[in-house]
Amino acid sequence: HIWPDTWERPEESFQRSWILTHMREAEEELGKPLVLEEFGKSIKSYEDGIEARNQVYRSAHELVEESVRKNRGLKGSIFWNWETDLIRSPGSYEINNGDSTFELVKEHARRMNEMSAQKCSFRCEV
Repeated sequence: HIWPDTWERPEESFQRSWILTHMREAEEELGKPLVLEEFGKSIKSYEDGIEARNQVYRSAHELVEESVRKNRGLKGSIFWNWETDLIRSPGSYEINNGDSTFELVKEHARRMNEMSAQKCSFRCEV
């Protein structure tokens, strides 16, 4: 989990450093893959803050995709929190289908699926 707003470290450089440090530790110390889970950005209203939230998602997605392309330890991401229009509450981390942030998530999923299709999950015989 990474909660820069809750930890009062909202700058992008902190998020990138935190993710890269944990990726390195997962690779070098544990020899295990890493999934970036429950990340996001809290916004106070849907009119204000969307672009800042989108940048948090873009940055996280770029790190995940770069890691997958280079066969590094960071293998995926799970954002927090997907809600419906019925439960929207400003000041939270939620996104919904109509948000521009959700479009970023869909684009990221498409790119991850494309990369996955290009890789063989197990030893392949040709």
